[in-house]
Amino acid sequence: MSQDDHPDSPPDATSAPTSYGVRMIRDHLDNFPNWEFREGFGMRPIQPGEEHVWDDIQRDADPSFPRKNGLFDQEFGYDSVTAWKRVFLVTGPEGFAVGTIGAWYDRNFLGEEYGRIHWVATRPSFQGLGLAKASLIQAL
Repeated sequence: MSQDDHPDSPPDATSAPTSYGVRMIRDHLDNFPNWEFREGFGMRPIQPGEEHVWDDIQRDADPSFPRKNGLFDQEFGYDSVTAWKRVFLVTGPEGFAVGTIGAWYDRNFLGEEYGRIHWVATRPSFQGLGLAKASLIQAL
């Protein structure tokens, strides 16, 4: 697979970096801070047929890193049944999708099975409202 297949992969030595992966490991799910959504905001699982909404949020959140249509299918299509339970849309006061977060998994991370937060994105006009923090607590 090429780097284009996995945008979180580090760039090779001949290309300029376009994104960086971050890994933080927590061995338990205890004692999270109480961070709630602002009034009118919330989150819900993505539904079949909304893959294009997820793709659009990813593009909108970081226009400097082009993403093609079909990225959702590329990332989650191998297990779409689980995606409908573990990939979420953050919604605004009128139900419009303003962000996304995934509570995904890695069957073999450092030789073990780990859960992971994956593909966090918020539309620019909704950044700075604490939505990523609130969705992170909910996803965990």
